Amino acid sequence: MNSIPPTETYVELSTCDENNYKSNDDDDDDDDDDLSASHLKDDQDHFFSIHYERLLTESDVDNLKDLFSKALTLNKEYKDIGLIQWLRTPSNNKDTIWRDDSSQVQLKDLHVREPLVTLWPTVNKTSVKRPFTDLQDNLFQVMNAYKDLMYTGQTFENESEIRRLYVLHSLNHVIKNRSRVLKNNIRLAMAAKEGRDLGDIRDQGLTRPKVLILVPFRHSALKIVSSMISILVTPGKGEVANRRKFFKLYGEDKESKPPDYKPDSYHQLFSGNIDDCFRIGLSVKKNRLKLFTQFYSSDIIIASPLGLRTIIGSEGEKQRDYDFLSSLEMVIVDQTDIFLMQNWDHLLDVFKHLHLLPFDGHGVDFSRIHEWSLNCWSQYYSQLIMISSFPTPEINSLITSHSRNYEGQVRVHSASWKGSICQILKRVPHVFHNLKCTNHLELPDVRFQYFIETVLPQLSASNINHVCIFIQSYFDFVRVRNFMKREEYSFCHISEYTKSSSVSRSRSFFAQGNKKFLLVTERFHFFRRYHIKGIHHLVFYSLPNYCEFYSELVNQMECVDDNKVLALYSRYDALSIQRIIGTSRAPELISSTEPLHTISFN
Repeated sequence: MNSIPPTETYVELSTCDENNYKSNDDDDDDDDDDLSASHLKDDQDHFFSIHYERLLTESDVDNLKDLFSKALTLNKEYKDIGLIQWLRTPSNNKDTIWRDDSSQVQLKDLHVREPLVTLWPTVNKTSVKRPFTDLQDNLFQVMNAYKDLMYTGQTFENESEIRRLYVLHSLNHVIKNRSRVLKNNIRLAMAAKEGRDLGDIRDQGLTRPKVLILVPFRHSALKIVSSMISILVTPGKGEVANRRKFFKLYGEDKESKPPDYKPDSYHQLFSGNIDDCFRIGLSVKKNRLKLFTQFYSSDIIIASPLGLRTIIGSEGEKQRDYDFLSSLEMVIVDQTDIFLMQNWDHLLDVFKHLHLLPFDGHGVDFSRIHEWSLNCWSQYYSQLIMISSFPTPEINSLITSHSRNYEGQVRVHSASWKGSICQILKRVPHVFHNLKCTNHLELPDVRFQYFIETVLPQLSASNINHVCIFIQSYFDFVRVRNFMKREEYSFCHISEYTKSSSVSRSRSFFAQGNKKFLLVTERFHFFRRYHIKGIHHLVFYSLPNYCEFYSELVNQMECVDDNKVLALYSRYDALSIQRIIGTSRAPELISSTEPLHTISFN
């Protein structure tokens, strides 16, 4: 598949994925995984038991609702991990949640189950005595305590160690769940044989799937499943069902290999199968992983938001299904920032359908459903883990709206940003225009009015030519494009929905000076990463989410006597400003009342 922006239309279920989520090709056997009662003893002290055996009261839930509406209560900077923001709850109100890096403990002490303990040191390239890197040790303390986590320091260098960590955590969680159910099956069978009544045993949800992992591309799912196989399945002893089928459908498409001239970051992101419509169910047993199981027989679901959206459907459609999202105990969103470049609404729609009461029983034993699940309180027990390269208002809003874990929420951010402006080779002045508005809702209108009344007239009245206008939002792009068409400006435009032939024509017109302005969207640059020739002047109508795009575009400018870089910003763009000009410079721009700020290089 070529590197193209995500489609805005839904595709038929049969064309979206080779795996019909209701296939009949699955078994739902509950064998004992060679586990006896001696292997299934209770571990009452570990976080798994503590978290899921506690039954909240209505008063607790009311208190949590009030708590989540308040600001985070602890801000502290930790060495080697960054700035910590922790929302504490009445059940967990200690000020310290991290132990020293030097005091790492072994996996067995952290209640990690076999065979994960045996295989992990080899897979993670660590030792038995020190199983984690410093980053993994810090993050696992949050994950293993079943707190919600948002980590916004993901890079190409650390993404693999983070991925292995949440794979270990999710597999460990599923194995513990399965062990508990099998243990109780044995107890119930023995009690029935002896004529004893064990009372209520609550160990299941309304549906079977326990973990949902959302990733943007098929090659991301490939890396996750490969990690699962290496961590769970002992070579020569274990089994991976449907392995060949999986690697055939999720493996690299040689025809889609990025050209050599693309930036390194582009190669790292788009090398492999970049199809964004997929979903796959997995069932986990001791030393065995089965792929392509139907969702209601799966322990783990790996999918893209678009892949699930085609199943969830829209309001009013007859064939809709989202019952499999009702009893999720862990939701992991990896590479969250990339969803902003695809279709953020798909991700929001998936979250909208989490933890709802199912329409069908799906063969569940209602006598064994958790009481908190029957009370529709699953959201307070579900753990949310979000991994991103940087924070944005959209990402912050998502975790604020959907993090309801009674154990609390931890956000980990980079303590400082050097600023991508330091990577600029062209020594041109950067003029930042400070937009004044009272709230973020009116910012789009304020930005548009300032642009058409102040910036655009100045550029049009002079002899300036070859002006590239970068626009982060597609909606802003449409608004500016329509205005410039209506006012008959000399311009061309390229976006993520522009046909390849039109893109080539627009780039040529702009480079040759046949058109004065060129409009470019961030998503177009993200998916294509073309070198745009002929840029003499650069206008950032809105700052990019990816700070490296700022320096990339400035470095593409051709040197002329009056090169200019203009950028519009407001105090609501604080996160983007920090990543672009650096943490040390950002407060001056954010808090300033001056209309213009110039950053020059000698």
